[in-house]
Order: sequence, then structure tokens, then C-alpha cells
Amino acid sequence: HLMMGSVAERVVRHAPCSVLAVRPWVEATTFPRHILVATDFSDLSKGALRDAAMLGSTFDAKLTVLHVFRESPDSLPGNIAGYRSLADVEEQLREALEEIREAHFEGRGGVDLVVSTAPPLAIAQYAQRHDVDLIVMGTHGRTGLRRMLIGSIAEKTTRIAHCAVWTARPRPAELEGAS
Repeated sequence: HLMMGSVAERVVRHAPCSVLAVRPWVEATTFPRHILVATDFSDLSKGALRDAAMLGSTFDAKLTVLHVFRESPDSLPGNIAGYRSLADVEEQLREALEEIREAHFEGRGGVDLVVSTAPPLAIAQYAQRHDVDLIVMGTHGRTGLRRMLIGSIAEKTTRIAHCAVWTARPRPAELEGAS
């Protein structure tokens, strides 16, 4: 995998708006036919869902909502509680993804769930295996020490994905209640 240039990395990290990072081998005139939106169910992922819905509608593209999770309770979204088995967790997560698909994409497209300890790699590999033209992800826009300690799944995915990646910044109203 080729590394994204340092200028592009800084733009993705610091831009106050959503950013489209396009690989050199991707034809700029090609419209996306399959859009993958990765969500962690956080308030900050609302920007990605909003942008993916708009892009999917604009380009009449296939939409897929994806969530990558680890098999540990501390990695699960806050609204998934009291599970008894991995199968129960997967069922609850799929239901949550279906709700997102219905609410944001008017029931169009599909949903999928991947278990992985490396979300950026899992997202990039999923995109490559399923002929995704565009990955849409939310980003926190963290900088400095906090970004270095936490890292950025969106930045890492942008660095290794074979296709274009749209990093969506949340609007102020979408940040209410987000940490």
C-alpha cells in the first residue's frame, strides 16, 4: 500500500470541512458506483451518514453501512448492553445498522458487520473485496497529543485504502452531546 502524501495528511487532519482524498490511480472523472460508510454509532459519525446519503443520492450509487467491532465488551457502542453471547451482540449491532440504513438511506443499500482488532485495515480490505469506489468516514478532527495518543481511524484508513476516502466533519449541531 502506498502512503498518502504529507500535505494530504495535514489537510485531512486540519481542514474545518469534509475532505475528499483521491488516490493517484483513481480517475477523477469517475463517479462512485458503490459507497461504503463506516460508522461507530457515535454522534460524530452523523456527518459521515449525512454526507454518504447525499453522495449516494447524487450519484445514484449503491450504499453499504459498515461497523467494525472487537469481540470485547469495552469496544461496543454504549447502547449495546446486557449481551449474553457474541451472536447476541452481532444481532443487536445488525439491528442498529438496519435502523441507520432506514433513517439515513431510506432503506436503500445494505449493511455489514466485521469483527477485527484493526478497524482501518478491516475497512480498507472490505472496500477492496466489495469493489467500493468511495469510503465515507466521520472524523473527530483531533490534533496534538490527544490525536497521537488516540490515533485516527479515518486518517489510517485514508492512508491505506485503495479507493477514494471522504472524511466528513460533523456540523456544530451534530457535535451536541459528543465527547
